[in-house]
Amino acid sequence: MKTMARRPRKPASELEELRSRLELAEQTLEAIRSGEVDALLVAGPGGDKVFTLKAADKPYRLLIEAMNEGALTVLLDGTILYCNNRFAQMVRRPIGTVIGGSIFDFIEPRKRPLLKTSLRAVPPEGAKSEFTLQGELPLVVQLSLSAVEIESGNAVAVVATDLTERKNYEWLLQRQNADLERRVTERTADLKASNTALRIAQQELSRQALKLEEEVAARTSELQESMKSLEQFCYTIAHDLRAPLRAMHGFSSALVDECGPQLDDRGRGYARRIVEAAGRMDALIRDLLAYGRLNSGELPLVRTDLNLLVDQFVTSEQAAAAKINVQAPLPKVTANPTALKQVLENLLANATKFVLPGVVPQVEVFAKERNGWVRVHIKDNGIGIDPQYHERIFRVFERLSGKEYPGTGIGLAIVQKGVERMGGRAGVESEPGKGSCFWIELPKA
Repeated sequence: MKTMARRPRKPASELEELRSRLELAEQTLEAIRSGEVDALLVAGPGGDKVFTLKAADKPYRLLIEAMNEGALTVLLDGTILYCNNRFAQMVRRPIGTVIGGSIFDFIEPRKRPLLKTSLRAVPPEGAKSEFTLQGELPLVVQLSLSAVEIESGNAVAVVATDLTERKNYEWLLQRQNADLERRVTERTADLKASNTALRIAQQELSRQALKLEEEVAARTSELQESMKSLEQFCYTIAHDLRAPLRAMHGFSSALVDECGPQLDDRGRGYARRIVEAAGRMDALIRDLLAYGRLNSGELPLVRTDLNLLVDQFVTSEQAAAAKINVQAPLPKVTANPTALKQVLENLLANATKFVLPGVVPQVEVFAKERNGWVRVHIKDNGIGIDPQYHERIFRVFERLSGKEYPGTGIGLAIVQKGVERMGGRAGVESEPGKGSCFWIELPKA
């Protein structure tokens, strides 16, 4: 059987002494913290020393204990005379092991020389520096130093502010700034690439636009040459067609006049039909030429007197059998006098022509001004037009009436084309049996 070595027991008196000293230390610390005493006994190589704070009253200590920052009073050599609970929590040590120790034990080694220098030479306005407290978890703090006086000499009041939250915020801010800079850099690169692509696209667009303009100019020139050639061709054809037509009309008229008695009724009927057909063909050619001139010719616009153009028709033989009432004076308009004269003549001629047999044509001419425009109305008591044909009648070769009303089917097409070339509009309001009211609208002069 093995025997265990027994540790020598300490005498009961020694244990009792240790308990007494521990109890005394705890009471001393509590007394210092509560303000019951203002001194601390610190053992040193030269013997024990007693330190007393000048202003260590109870309210001051209560304030220190309530602070969220760590608070210490240290000697110039770093000895901690006092600290609050918050500083003990920062270094994760019992407060009893902190008081009486050295502040340098809780500072990272590389910063200890700086703190030693700072403790020995604290300026009147105080000093602040960042340090890392050593412990279970390193803690970055700001130490604010202020010189204080105690009975046995000079000391330094130290306030330790936890910078963890601020450092975390600074780290987050730096990260956000770095991310923002990265995004700005990427966005800038994207914008530069987009600008480069846009510049290239603009250059290509300009090149294409220039090419298109050149093509349009060339095409326009070709078209103008074609129009001139076509116009010359039309005039040539018209001249060549009208010459034999005039001969047919002349000889057939002479045949009716001079040889009529020698012809029977059928022969005279044939001769009259030839005369009428030649006349219709001549009128058709004249109207086609007029329509062609409106399409291709230049129409300079000037201040034009409507009264003068209407009066020229009213006093003509074509209007002799009609009653035409003009609500003068009519406003002046911006138009081409030649084209406008042809437009008005066609409208007034239609107004006096398309009436029932035995009815005297009654025509009213009046104008209304509105928003810088003049609308000229030509109202008649004619046969009227079904609303479904109001647009169709302005097309070339569109005739709604039978042979009892002469015409080529081009007159209203000339009206619309001429008004459009002068920057205006044309239209009609009509119903069968209720007459018609044609109108043209032109800019007021």
